[in-house]
Amino acid sequence: MCVENTPPPSGRLTRRGVLAGAAALAGTSAVLAQAGSPAAASGGAPEAARGGAGRGGDLVVEGGTLLDPATGEVTEDAVVVITGGVVRAAGSRARLGNRVPSGVPVLRAHGRWVLPGLVDAHIHLNTAAEARDAVRKGATSARSGSTNFFQDIAVRELARQVPEQAPRLRAAGVFVTPDLGDTLLADPELAPLARLRDGVRSPEALRRVVEVNLARGADTVKTRVNERAGLPEQDPLTQVYDHEQLSAIVAAARRGGKGVLCHSYSEKGCHDAVTAG
Repeated sequence: MCVENTPPPSGRLTRRGVLAGAAALAGTSAVLAQAGSPAAASGGAPEAARGGAGRGGDLVVEGGTLLDPATGEVTEDAVVVITGGVVRAAGSRARLGNRVPSGVPVLRAHGRWVLPGLVDAHIHLNTAAEARDAVRKGATSARSGSTNFFQDIAVRELARQVPEQAPRLRAAGVFVTPDLGDTLLADPELAPLARLRDGVRSPEALRRVVEVNLARGADTVKTRVNERAGLPEQDPLTQVYDHEQLSAIVAAARRGGKGVLCHSYSEKGCHDAVTAG
């Protein structure tokens, strides 16, 4: 993606350089996300946004300052070649030479940074607006931390259909937690759990929530070991599920070929989470 211009750091990877790149990215709309829009194709669009993305996922990004996070290398006046939605080549204009295809839309990124999309490993996307906002802030791939009504599964499908409107997403479905609250209304199969006086705690109830998630197409399962941090009415050291309960969740997820992520803060909670799988 491309972001607004800031002075380039040195070619050596440093903490200052990484922070400079992050600062350049933060709060700036992605030019690539805008490239396919009608405004970007019009005469009134910024020069860096003209051209737009090709319908087949073909695009050449030229003239920007390219940051390679893997090596810390910074390349000015760089060229990135994308064909079929995949980056095929990236580097200096001189090095790429005749590897730049002709007849492909060009995104002019002079005065901007170009860097790989960011991965947000814990995000809650409940609306299309939140999904678009994540992309424009630089997150092109993400892992959901659950939603109340399986919105993240719909966002995942949105990303497949219109990738400029949502990040590629691993969906977690609904939260496996003792008190489901309104999430009981997310699927008729969850409604019987409303009869449970102690909430979702028994092995059978835990399996039910996991199985409903998997049936709805979740890519991973989200639960908790401890209460949430940052809320005055909750103590993040209080354990919500013990090792046996966590093991039941993990076993149900693994039967469907999925993994489990969870909130854990206390030493015992972290130990139980890891040893439960």
